[in-house]
Amino acid sequence: MYNDYTFKMLPIIVGALGTIPKATRESLIKLGFPKKDINRIIRKMQEQVIKGTVQICKTFMRFSE
Repeated sequence: MYNDYTFKMLPIIVGALGTIPKATRESLIKLGFPKKDINRIIRKMQEQVIKGTVQICKTFMRFSE
């Protein structure tokens, strides 16, 4: 469909408890984020993932009562 474009998959993986593989940091660099901002971006992603995990736990606890 898009013959003029080339695509590359860059994994952005964050585990349910906020763990990240080295490939995530490398993918952010390849996407063009400044190296000085990558730690802040990763911390923000981890924060959001942990909030989501806590919300899932709270929902599960409410249903198990």
